Amino acid sequence: MLHDAHDFWPRYLAAVFPRHAQPTARNLRFNQTSLAIDAAISGQGIALASLAFVGDDIAAGRLIQVFDQPLRLDKSFYLVWPRKLQQPESLDVVQHWLRQQAGNS
Repeated sequence: MLHDAHDFWPRYLAAVFPRHAQPTARNLRFNQTSLAIDAAISGQGIALASLAFVGDDIAAGRLIQVFDQPLRLDKSFYLVWPRKLQQPESLDVVQHWLRQQAGNS
């Protein structure tokens, strides 16, 4: 298994396999999710990552989704920008697009 700094594997395995012991297979740990994803693409193991990070790799056939069951998290994510008097128009475009995407999920 390929772990990143979030270390969601224990929670995910408990949800998918609630009555089984967790595997003690080889584990690699990375300090960034992108490194775990790159390791999965190169065949070093299975990574647990957000579809937002791996959707293009799945669509391109570089990765496959192993289980259908997603891990639901009670985490929040925020759109942040440096404090300035005026926001650029491009920020408004990104905000609008993100709100549309969130409404479709």
